[in-house]
Formats: sequence, structure tokens, C-alpha cells
Amino acid sequence: MINYLKKYLYYKNHIVRLSKFKNLIPKKKFIKNKKKTYLIIKRDRWRGMFSNVHYAILQKIYAKKKGYTAIIDMKYFPTIYNEENKIMNTYNSWEYYFKNFDNLNIDYVYKFCNYKFSDEKSFDTSKIKKIYYNDYKKILSKISIKKDIKKKVDQFVKKKFNKKKVLGIHIRGSDQKTAALHPYPPTLNQMIKETEKLNNKYNFDLFFLVTEEQNYYENFKKHFGSKVITYDHFRSKDDIFKIYARKNHRYKLGYETIINMMLLSKTNYMLHSNSGFSGMARHFKKNKMKETIIFNGINSKNIIFSNILWYIKFYLPYKFGGFKNMIINK
Repeated sequence: MINYLKKYLYYKNHIVRLSKFKNLIPKKKFIKNKKKTYLIIKRDRWRGMFSNVHYAILQKIYAKKKGYTAIIDMKYFPTIYNEENKIMNTYNSWEYYFKNFDNLNIDYVYKFCNYKFSDEKSFDTSKIKKIYYNDYKKILSKISIKKDIKKKVDQFVKKKFNKKKVLGIHIRGSDQKTAALHPYPPTLNQMIKETEKLNNKYNFDLFFLVTEEQNYYENFKKHFGSKVITYDHFRSKDDIFKIYARKNHRYKLGYETIINMMLLSKTNYMLHSNSGFSGMARHFKKNKMKETIIFNGINSKNIIFSNILWYIKFYLPYKFGGFKNMIINK
């Protein structure tokens, strides 16, 4: 409960400072095209990077189905990646990393167009994804990632991967251990044991490790040595979204997250738990991704219980409610 309150206060202080943007939504002047309606895609502020990307794609499918034109507003409805100052000459955090759908300008839409807001409860996103899977892949392929991000990914692949056989490893830690209604992240021991098992089977040249938790990084390096490589990004022994001294910290977190996801998609095999990050890496892979998923179950929806259950299960043997490896190979 104490951890939850600390996290809440960190986020609340940041969001309170950004809440001014919602009050600055431009007033409508006149409608230039009364027959056209825009769907303004907004999201609640606590979601992760690829949860937002996934949601934006599904809403664009929904907009097309209804005859609307979709546009993303993460300026007046800020996310955890928004800074108080402009980045890349914009306050819209989607546009820090991607082009907006159809290169539309959100202020223009508010001033001169008919519009309505997206609603997570307006349709069943799981059904939309299944029914419109090809549309989903098509929209994803057209999302325009900023050129400097792509350049960094290409440079890293050429320098580090260089046609080697690479195992991509994604470990969520820190705040994910206490996230309500999210999959429990694997333990460090689970990930190390499964890495050893996969390496014995496939004899990888390198392990590309992605984790935001400093302790996990240090232990993997200690256990596997120089075989472990990483992209140089921010890690912490605490919540990475706290207030840190690094300039434009939240923008950089998003930037590093996208680079790491794209790099993970370029490995030969992926070891991970269920997350939006690893799911998006799977979508970005040009051919079918071979992968092993460690599934430990889903955390409680109760915010008090969700803050302690991972730690209780970590210390308990399986027969008393502790974690048991549920391995899914694909």
C-alpha cells in the first residue's frame, strides 16, 4: 500500500502540472466540412507506450468502420511520456515519436471540424483485433516512426547483431510487479534458468537483454558475462517514471522503449512474459517470431492486494500458492 501511495503521488504531481493542457483545448470557430467527422483518439494517462499504440490502431479501425477520420490527441490529454515543454516542436507526445494519422493537426480539428472522442467502452477491442487482423497489420505497417529512431536501430543491428544468432530477452520488473490486472512478471531466477535452457538447445551467440530494472541487468551480466548486450538506456532500482534529474526524462523513456522494442523484433528468438512491449515486437517481426513466454498468472484488480501479491508468491513454494513456470513455446 505504501508503494502504491508513493507511485500515485509521483504520477499525480506530474499530471497536475500537465492538466492545464486539457483546459486549453481550442474553441470551435466554425465548421468547414459539416459532412465529415473526426474521431479524436485520447487515452487515460497511465498507459504504457505500446498499450497506447495498440489502442490507437484499434480506434483507427473503428473510425474507418464508422466513416470517421482518426487523429490522436496526446497534447490536451497527456500521457506518462509528456513533457511540460515542447519536444520536436510539439506538445503532443504521440508526435515525439510518430507522425499523426494522415499528418493531421489536432488544433485545426478542434477549431474547424466536427469531432467526437474515442471511448474504450464503445466497442470490444478483442473482437475488432480478431475480425480485422489484416487491417491491424496494415495500419501498424503504415505508422511512421521518426527517422532518427530507425537510424539508431539500424546502426545497432549492424554493429552488434551483425548476422549473429541472437536471443532477445525482455524482463519487466519494478512497477510491473504491482500493476493491477496485469500479468505477473517472471522472477529473475525463472528468466535465468529459461535462458540457460534455450541456450543449451540453440547455442546463441548473444543475449540481447531489455529490462528497466537495474538489479536484473546486473545479475544477467554477472551470470552470463560478455554474452549479454544491451542498448544504452535508463534503468532504475525503483519506478522509472519517478522524477529524475535527467533532462526530458519521460520523452527519453519513450524514445528508448521504441528503440528497444524494434531491436527485440530483430532477434532470432524471444524470451519474455506477456506485455504490450513484447507483443508489439512480435508484430514488427517480418517473419514469424520463435518465442518462449513465461506466464505466472494475472495480478489482482484490487490495488491493495496487487501491491503485495507478487512478493508473497515470490517467497512461497508452488503448492502453497507460489509461482510455477508455465512455459509457452511458439
